[in-house]
Amino acid sequence: MCFMADWVSGFAGLRIREIFRRAKVAYPTWNQGYAERLMEVFELNERQIYGNISKGQMTAVGVIVGMASGCEIVLFDEIYSGLDAVAREQFYKILLDDYEKSQRTFVVSSHLIEEMDRLFTDVIIMKKGKILVNEEFDNLMEHVICVKGRTEVIEALDERNVLSKENTGVWSRAVLYGQWRQQELEKMQQQGLEIGKASLQELFVAMVS
Repeated sequence: MCFMADWVSGFAGLRIREIFRRAKVAYPTWNQGYAERLMEVFELNERQIYGNISKGQMTAVGVIVGMASGCEIVLFDEIYSGLDAVAREQFYKILLDDYEKSQRTFVVSSHLIEEMDRLFTDVIIMKKGKILVNEEFDNLMEHVICVKGRTEVIEALDERNVLSKENTGVWSRAVLYGQWRQQELEKMQQQGLEIGKASLQELFVAMVS
């Protein structure tokens, strides 16, 4: 098992090459070639001292150690927090590519639900220890829709399907969850409602707030 956060205090005075040398000792499955390839992706130099580089570069070092460790279980704690948008996209691609090849288990803690939902195959939503949802991602999102329209129409919707509502005066929007038949959707459209897909983040917020 390998655990990496966005900053590791024990790395502070070390050059990157020394961090990797120690990682090789700590992890028998260490892949030096993989580490070097990722160094090029994140534009790092092995002579750089960890404590002197930017937050984004520190984060990249943690990503590299986690990925190149070869461990069956890798935990990344808010590892994306120091990465800019481009580097985060690189991280997601690296994670998916590695998973498809190795089937290793990656546990990633994150507050960026909407940005990371592409990584999910299954979703469990919990509130105060109670499981609210435990379902495959694609199947779950088929049940969730977002509707927009006049407030009086939104207010008249079946409350059993309404997870959340936002009232902005004349117009409102709502996140709905249910088994949707085509005639139900057509009826809502005839009432002047605009129907669209809701995001996983919208579903999560609606269910736990």
